[in-house]
Amino acid sequence: MLIKEMLKNKKAVLFDLDGTILDDSNIWNEIYIEFIKQECNVEITIEQINKDWHEHLKVFNSDDFYKSYVLYLINKYSKVKKKLNADELRKELYVIADIYVCNKVEYKEYAPEVIKKLKGMGYRLGLGSISDRETFKKYNYNNSNISNKMNLFDYFEKIVLYEDVANKKPNPEVYMKLIKELNLNPEDCLIIEDSLSGIQAAKNANIEVLNIPDECSLKNQNEIDNLADYKVNSLKELLDILEEV
Repeated sequence: MLIKEMLKNKKAVLFDLDGTILDDSNIWNEIYIEFIKQECNVEITIEQINKDWHEHLKVFNSDDFYKSYVLYLINKYSKVKKKLNADELRKELYVIADIYVCNKVEYKEYAPEVIKKLKGMGYRLGLGSISDRETFKKYNYNNSNISNKMNLFDYFEKIVLYEDVANKKPNPEVYMKLIKELNLNPEDCLIIEDSLSGIQAAKNANIEVLNIPDECSLKNQNEIDNLADYKVNSLKELLDILEEV
């Protein structure tokens, strides 16, 4: 399909957050690496923590992914076996995370311009993310890199986050919930995603999807290319296309 036709007959554009709008994927890897260092006195690489994330995602079967993930990490890397409390570990993780979330996370280049352009063109905007609500609020109210450029609450008509769904991507629930709240059909929408699980969620929801690659998803890019309906290399490229529509 021609890239300039991707918005033909569309009423809404649905965005992923991490790695698509925000340049934060590796930052969360850094947070978990520092957490393991402080809790277990073990240093691991970006590649290893990325592998841990995807391995745990495959076997995750509890009510809260993030709580089960910190338990998984401590059990894997701690040399001393001890009684673990997931809530306490999450609090300790967020002491570290707050430094990054409130200071280091930034918009991807041209993200605010693309969102404002689509809004100005009359498209309804939705956001579907596995970020938790506490973190999302901190991005918008405590991080000047983000809040000084654009508050996401002001631009997205509907926002679905971690606490709002039972099933995480690649399950389509996040996007099915968004289109239900927007009172739209799958064919009315275009999704913008960076990751394989996000692309799979879009396809499982029968919604056309545009891929904008992110550094953390490049290892899956061949599979992503086979699934995505459209692809551009950057938000700047997408903005240029929108300027011509």
